[in-house]
Amino acid sequence: MTTFDLTATDPPPREHARATTIAAWIGGWTAVVVAMAGIVSTQKEVPFGQALRSEAVNYYTLAALSLVIWSASRRIAAARGSIAGRIVAHVALGIVSIAVWQGIYALYMRSVIGPFVWAKVYRGTWMFQLMDDCVIYAGLVAGTLAVQVAQRARAHERSQHELELAARDAELRALAAQLEPHFLLNTLNSVIALIDERPADARIMLEQLSRLLRAAFDEMEEAEVPLGREIDLLSAYLGIEQVRFGDRLRVTIDVPDALRRVPVPPFLLQPVVENAVKHAVAPRTGPAFITITARERSGRVRIDVADSGGGFEYEPASRRPGHGLQLVERRLRAHTPTGEIGVDRTALGFAVFVTLPA
Repeated sequence: MTTFDLTATDPPPREHARATTIAAWIGGWTAVVVAMAGIVSTQKEVPFGQALRSEAVNYYTLAALSLVIWSASRRIAAARGSIAGRIVAHVALGIVSIAVWQGIYALYMRSVIGPFVWAKVYRGTWMFQLMDDCVIYAGLVAGTLAVQVAQRARAHERSQHELELAARDAELRALAAQLEPHFLLNTLNSVIALIDERPADARIMLEQLSRLLRAAFDEMEEAEVPLGREIDLLSAYLGIEQVRFGDRLRVTIDVPDALRRVPVPPFLLQPVVENAVKHAVAPRTGPAFITITARERSGRVRIDVADSGGGFEYEPASRRPGHGLQLVERRLRAHTPTGEIGVDRTALGFAVFVTLPA
């Protein structure tokens, strides 16, 4: 809900914009009146004051009618009908508007000149004056329609942008609903694996899990989090896995402090790390490593999750949506359309990398 401070001296933005528009509208028509009065006074050699009064009646009347034309044009554009029907409506509107406009001006001129107004003002030039009035009216309608089309285009663009944001938010929420259960179940499975064989370690893991889940639940309610919080969550998760695997799992995390503020979707890297534990650590009897690094280059941040496993072939989400890391890709793209995910073979194993704007 938007609120305004009634004690403030400055008007609300919308009221200020409306006042500016009204002032510009009045100023524009006044400039037309003064300019036309100058032309009439020079060409017909009449006093400027007299010409100013007649042109004020003439063009301020048209200014008032322009408000009617604006409203009627909107109604015509919104009406469901053929193009021919709209053209007929505009022609009828033009006939009525010109008749009212010039009728009021003629009455004023008669009050000034008297009963001989036709002979002095209109005889011999009425067709030219009528044509001139039609051209002026057509220009006014063309300007009105151009402004209204531009407004509708901007409104449509804003509406599309709002729909895109809503769709992206819905996508993020849907993906979060899929990712969070995986995280919770995998963490609980790590605890269950030690309950019988190493109850002391299981107790330690439960204590760590309690702290980890507290932080994880906080992230579940947010659309994005700083990379530092995501890294802290991964560090806690890997700490639990280190209790489970002991010396077999070696973890290295190298993320500069300057990059810890970069916004990312919560749980973005969690499935990547879980895959590393599942495929690179659990099947091995010897030492295994997981390394998480982040670097910035050319305005983009690249985050690598490397492990000592054999890796896999990755297919983009457009080919196999909903499988493995494709879920992470969809979530990354929903967060930022320029986000990318890929895989690399390394000298020591395999790496999954994510890039996004810094």
